[in-house]
Amino acid sequence: MAATKLTPDGWSGSSSGVWNNKANIVINDGQGITVSGSDLIDAFAGDDEVIGFRKSGAGVTVPRDPRRGNLQLGGGDDRLSGTSQQDHGIDNRGFIYTGEGNDRITGSGAKTALRNHGFIFTQGGKDVVDVRDGGISGKKKHFVDLGADRDLFIGFGQHYLYGGGGEDLLLLPKGTYTIDRRSSRRFRVEKGKDRLELVDFEQVGSIDGGRNERISIDKSGTLVVKANGDINFS
Repeated sequence: MAATKLTPDGWSGSSSGVWNNKANIVINDGQGITVSGSDLIDAFAGDDEVIGFRKSGAGVTVPRDPRRGNLQLGGGDDRLSGTSQQDHGIDNRGFIYTGEGNDRITGSGAKTALRNHGFIFTQGGKDVVDVRDGGISGKKKHFVDLGADRDLFIGFGQHYLYGGGGEDLLLLPKGTYTIDRRSSRRFRVEKGKDRLELVDFEQVGSIDGGRNERISIDKSGTLVVKANGDINFS
């Protein structure tokens, strides 16, 4: 079974179709999904799903060859998901825009859940980026921008995250983190060699905890996230 390729007209591979204003469902559970070329791919409005799985290689790939790929999922409650047993769940070297709506990006990978050497914009809506299964990695000049509204980032790693407008929440796995409050809008979360740089995130909590285990970070300190979901900040 061949990988599914996304083009400005639609998709082809294990299934095929043309982008439309309804729900575009693109799934490849064997050879993954790859954006082809650098022309804008516009999935239009609708609750779209792009889901790729690979044993070896990224589940979903947005390349830079030689220009950056450009995937726009459009308005609606969209879902982008990539899983790899041996590689990166989602490998983005281009641009991903999820459009207006309550969107969800989920990665799961042996190397990282999401390797972002490009730019991701979830835009308006209550969006979720979930990288708990493998974490996130990226270079200094690249970032994830969660846009306006109440957004959620789940997981940890090495990257730059922008919460944007609204009450945004970071949920962390168990561990001990160093918090460096750098300004009223910006703080840094470090553990070992990994570091998240966060702008406009209002709350931090535990992946395994409830709503009562969420705190506002207004100073530097040490954050301990326990296996049972309890957190302690001092």
